[in-house]
Amino acid sequence: MALMAPGAPFEMGTEEVLGEEMQVFVQRLGSLRDLLASSTRHGDVDYAVFHDGDRRIALSFADNVRRVASVASALSDRGIGAGDRVAILAANRPEWMLTFWATVSLGAVVVACNGWWTRDEIEHALGRTRPSLLVADRPRLERLEGADPGMPVVVMEDDFDALADFAPDADLPDVAIDEDQPALMQFTSGTTGRPRAAVLSHRSLVGFVQIVVFLGAAQGAQVGASTSGAARPRLAVFPMF
Repeated sequence: MALMAPGAPFEMGTEEVLGEEMQVFVQRLGSLRDLLASSTRHGDVDYAVFHDGDRRIALSFADNVRRVASVASALSDRGIGAGDRVAILAANRPEWMLTFWATVSLGAVVVACNGWWTRDEIEHALGRTRPSLLVADRPRLERLEGADPGMPVVVMEDDFDALADFAPDADLPDVAIDEDQPALMQFTSGTTGRPRAAVLSHRSLVGFVQIVVFLGAAQGAQVGASTSGAARPRLAVFPMF
């Protein structure tokens, strides 16, 4: 396939990854931070759109990177750095996304908590992963019924604006991030016991995105590119681990 030929955007090669020979994309970004930085080329195009009741919240690609850089600077000021864990416990909302990108851009690890969990499940996950910081919305915190989570807490409704405005002119963190460094701890469903945290690396998550883009490009090559100029939607249904 021409898309995978030598010198093509999706050229494949073989490399040793953590002691195992694996097929990899030759031309790839080295971290989620690099992936985020590359998105600035889309400028003022909508990156994410949220609806809060009748209120529409839209973030462009450029807005997203600016806010992430500020949040990352604020997290760094709180002592968060490479290898630290930041738990996110919230509904789908802009603060979740911004915290995710800010955390991984620092080389820290996101602990993604299930927003449907009960108090017992939340306490179990936090106890197992021992994050340095918890970023949560108020409804999920209320499930703890006043119990101390055992770490500093950022309440999205009360504290997050200060993080987003902390350093409006900041750049994304300039820290060394190895592509096999952990980026995300995502919990299993727990159908046979307690949910367990699966650790995903920058390589695995960036590769996942690149595969989705490749499949879209391959489909376009087969059926002909869209003539409208609009981006074609892609639905990713692959398991993350």
